Amino acid sequence: MGETPQSLVFAKVEQVYVAESISTQNGDRITIDARALNPLSRLGGAQYAAIDEPFSVQRPK
Repeated sequence: MGETPQSLVFAKVEQVYVAESISTQNGDRITIDARALNPLSRLGGAQYAAIDEPFSVQRPK
């Protein structure tokens, strides 16, 4: 923070295109294979992260 300019952006994603090779469709639901997508995230500064081992957490009902 300090004197370094900072920005925070909120966006509403209205449409995405996904290759059929990394997705499966079951009815109206599309599931993306995170490992096949191989995403990369920027954490800040010179730090980045990749998905090493995807996991699932059960949603509360």
